[in-house]
Amino acid sequence: MVDDEADVRNLVVDLLSADGHRAEAAQDGLAALEALGQRSYDVIISDARMPGLDGPGLYRRLQAERPELTRRFILMTGDALTRETREFIEAAGVVALAKPFALDEMQRVVHEVLGAG
Repeated sequence: MVDDEADVRNLVVDLLSADGHRAEAAQDGLAALEALGQRSYDVIISDARMPGLDGPGLYRRLQAERPELTRRFILMTGDALTRETREFIEAAGVVALAKPFALDEMQRVVHEVLGAG
């Protein structure tokens, strides 16, 4: 779970844990890349907008350095209607999770990505 807002990170980690997943958090894309260099993860959920390396930037780095992880990428966004975010989602073909979301929606999206990966 990658998000610059601690409350959002903690909430999503708690929701994933309650659903039986082992979840960890990173405060931005650079911290996520560091963690990904140290261990393996089944799913990467990243906020779209963050200071430093944002969600699309993280995806592009993964695409260049570890393309196998892009199939496991979920972009979480509160601004899916902006042209830039919509174009990124469409071009990359990433699964998007719109904030705010219900627990069952997050579960569905995570299980969808796990099943496809």
